Amino acid sequence: MRRALKIGLPCLLLVALIAGYTAAWFAASRYLGTGFDTWVARQRAAGWQVEAGTPVRGGWPLAATLTVPELALDAGPEGVPGRVSWHAGQVVLSLAATSPDRLGIDLAGAQSLQIAPGPEVAFSADRMHVEVTLTRGAPAQTAALEVRGLRAQALASSPATGLTAGPSAGPATGPATAPASGPVTSRTTAPPSGPTPDAASGLMIGLLTGQIVVGTATTLTLSAEAIDLPAEMNWALGPHISSVAVDATVRGGPPPAGPLPVMLEAWREAGGAVDVTHFALGWGPLGVAATGHAGFDEHLQPVGTADLHVIGYAKALDALAKQRVMSKDAAMAATAVLTLMSRVPQDGGAPEVQVPLTLRDRKVLMGKTPLVRVPEVVWPHG
Repeated sequence: MRRALKIGLPCLLLVALIAGYTAAWFAASRYLGTGFDTWVARQRAAGWQVEAGTPVRGGWPLAATLTVPELALDAGPEGVPGRVSWHAGQVVLSLAATSPDRLGIDLAGAQSLQIAPGPEVAFSADRMHVEVTLTRGAPAQTAALEVRGLRAQALASSPATGLTAGPSAGPATGPATAPASGPVTSRTTAPPSGPTPDAASGLMIGLLTGQIVVGTATTLTLSAEAIDLPAEMNWALGPHISSVAVDATVRGGPPPAGPLPVMLEAWREAGGAVDVTHFALGWGPLGVAATGHAGFDEHLQPVGTADLHVIGYAKALDALAKQRVMSKDAAMAATAVLTLMSRVPQDGGAPEVQVPLTLRDRKVLMGKTPLVRVPEVVWPHG
């Protein structure tokens, strides 16, 4: 009898554990399905158009997963300029047994983005993962991003935004001697058939990581490294960016879904702006650390201010002049003034300078002196 108990009791406990784990897996699977349906209902209530294939549950035994094929989000009426459309071939939601309070979102396969009337821009990644921290009884407020091997179609030949630039790009004028609710419906149409990203000519990012925290104001942290710019375009500072990082606070809540200019105008009127608390860039000879503030004016043209801490400015200005981004006289004058303003660090190294910049009325100014005139952003309108 005792021998039977010694054998039978552990077996019963094992069966109970398996049964309990299976019940928990089914509960997590139902949670994913219900949560996805709730998310879809909320997006539709906010004005977004959501389409997807039939979700498939899986992942046993290590995790509960929900695979959503052909997910598409659209903002704005079909055929209206400024309509925003995003499509992903497959989205996988997951809850792992080891971390049930963290929702994993993996975007696998080809994706595309379009802002009408521009063409679709295809992009993909070796890994595109978002991890959302779940809080009982409250909306998720923190998400982390990891992207590896991002490849995007070259924007030079197929602009993603459908935006155009006005004819006034080039050097700014200035003194010559001064420094210049129901369930998800299945898709009945084929997914967007945009071209496959070309690694030889498109944008490539080796690693992109970030975090977003939603609160009274949304804080955003992003960093990227090993960036290769489209090779068919001329880049004054070279086609390779070693690294870029930004910490920012986004003010103003998300606007109702609609054509992009309408959403941006609503965001601006609600106090929308971006405060950059940290920015760092390593691009060719140029090294920049900065803080700043950015937004849009009443014409939806970008405006802002920035305080830059710059090294390698002489070679960078010379490269900009050679590519006619700014005039040669402005570059020489700016180099002379920046050299006078620069200082050599106590521990040695390249001279560095602090530069205040302002962007307004489509001009970049250093202090009160115009340096560069930027092209007008012509938004698509119906």
